Amino acid sequence: MFQDNPLLAQLKQQLHSQTPRAEGVVKGTEKGFGFLEVDAQKSYFIPPPQIEKK
Repeated sequence: MFQDNPLLAQLKQQLHSQTPRAEGVVKGTEKGFGFLEVDAQKSYFIPPPQIEKK
């Protein structure tokens, strides 16, 4: 039912293109959380449940 719906496919593509993205290096810690280091001045915290996702 939802698989071949062109409106849902268009909405998904639109949402995907509007989602902010960042590229960098992920560094994990022994406590289970991590950081995405984008450049020397900016990094993003990654909570443990998100680090465990593959």
